[in-house]
Amino acid sequence: MTSFAILLALAIGAATAEGPCDAPCARARAEQLLQSNELRGAIEHLRDAVRSYPDDPALPLLLSRAYLLEGNLFWAESTLRAALVRRPDDAETRSWLVLVHLRQGDPELAKNVLAAGPPPREGPGRSRRALLGAYLADLEGDDPGGLSLLSGIGRSTPVYPEDHRAFSALGLRLDPWRIEPLSGELELAAGATSNALAGAPTDPGGQGTGSGLADGTVRLRFAPRLCSSIRAVVELDGRGTSSRTRSTGS
Repeated sequence: MTSFAILLALAIGAATAEGPCDAPCARARAEQLLQSNELRGAIEHLRDAVRSYPDDPALPLLLSRAYLLEGNLFWAESTLRAALVRRPDDAETRSWLVLVHLRQGDPELAKNVLAAGPPPREGPGRSRRALLGAYLADLEGDDPGGLSLLSGIGRSTPVYPEDHRAFSALGLRLDPWRIEPLSGELELAAGATSNALAGAPTDPGGQGTGSGLADGTVRLRFAPRLCSSIRAVVELDGRGTSSRTRSTGS
């Protein structure tokens, strides 16, 4: 009976086992492991997935991400280089490899890797390449060259969400006097009391005046570029206050 029970359990397990995991399934499983901080499990899973689906461009990036989270720059670089050999026109893989070399403290190698690939003509990859090129120019002390690369990216050019902050920070670093063409601020404040006299030394026994107050300030700054070194700045400042008083009593 015992042997039969074991065989039956094995048969049921084989029948209910999950089918083979395709590339999207492998990516989803890797994301789960990374979110759970199971780095070693993610690395082993992704190694197998990269071998099983060598044409999937996202799997090597996930594997290099796991290595980076583990602090293993050597294997992160090795993974990205192997992926770049298979897909030399993959701008995202190339940008990741550039970042790895920067983390390794080798900007010259990072510059060579960036220059070796064809520049993307559109999409967020074009913006990221300009960002990396500007950062490398900044490391070399070439502020005009870095600014030229950043200025080549218009507001309508797509940018990876995670790159917006880097664009802003690097732009201010290269040009501390940089002014956004259009900027603004909005401040709102509100407050209210049901009885302004409650708790006072002359509290008249629960009777008093309720009041409310709202205050708003709007500031707009328009700074069109007239030429390479001159800008006109127009600032608009508006403020409004509203109050309301009502009587309260017992």
